[in-house]
This record gives sequence, structure tokens and C-alpha cells, in this order.
Amino acid sequence: MQRAVQGQLRKPGLREEQGRGDCGFGVQKYLVRLLTFLPGTTITQVTCTPQLLYEVGRTAATMDAVLLQMEHPHLRALQRENFIWRLASVPLLEQFLPVLDGDPLQEVVKKVIEQFKTRVVPKLNSFRKCINHGDFNEQNILVEPDGPSSYRISGILDFGDMSSGLEDFTLY
Repeated sequence: MQRAVQGQLRKPGLREEQGRGDCGFGVQKYLVRLLTFLPGTTITQVTCTPQLLYEVGRTAATMDAVLLQMEHPHLRALQRENFIWRLASVPLLEQFLPVLDGDPLQEVVKKVIEQFKTRVVPKLNSFRKCINHGDFNEQNILVEPDGPSSYRISGILDFGDMSSGLEDFTLY
């Protein structure tokens, strides 16, 4: 599914090749995923200007718009109902509350989960469905120099947490 999404976003270079090789256990067939190198450094390594932050927002909006139009025979694979990183799965976090025993934040987290369950969950069916990248953050945004003191986005990494989601959650 990651390959299909990257193709949809017209990102270069993800190929799968099959080959045979001997890794010490005789000749066997292996599936290999080859990725093209994306130039750049993570956005955390540079000074963020208002223009660069605007570009981050524009890139996220463009990805959302493109993914909203995506059609693929295996899109159902992204319907990960009990996927802990899916924002609609906030109630699943209750099972981890004991980890916060004794921490004053435990009560805050309990209240947030409860408010989510009472205020958001009943409205989930009214939100427009989409595909969420799931990990669009400063560690997964690559930039490269675009002039003496400016940068441009050169790539987005890590499509492994994608899931079918709700458009309202893309602005987290």
C-alpha cells in the first residue's frame, strides 16, 4: 500500500525486485524493496522561517488532497480499526493509564480520553473519510537548501503509519 500511495503522490523510486541469491543457506528467492535516496536533511536541523512553515502546511494539504482522490483495489488494508496510532483510536489508550500511576498527568489524560469518548466519538460518522499519513512530523520532513538562507521541502518519509482516517484529524 505504501508503494501505491507513493506512486499516487508521484514520488520517485520505490521498486520491488525479485532475485535469487546465496546468503549461506543455498540459493533462495528473496523479495527486495529498493528505495531511491531522497536528498535533504530533516527539518529539525534547520531554522524554520515563516515561509518554510507555510510550505510544510501547503505540502500537508497537497498530500491530503491527492490521497483523498486515491483509488486502489487494496485500500481496505488501511482500515486499521484497532491501530493505536490512528487518532480515532484514542479510547484504546485507556489500557495504558496504569503506566501513569502516581503521575499528576494521569488525571489529565483520563479526562482527555473521557472527553474524546463523549464529545468526539458520537460525531465520528459525520466526519469525511480520508487517508492519513499518520506520521507527518518534523522528523519525516526533508528539506534542502534553496538559496543562500532558505530551504525547500525535498521529501516526505515514513508512510508506514498510514490508515483510513477522518479528515478532521489531519490537522493535529
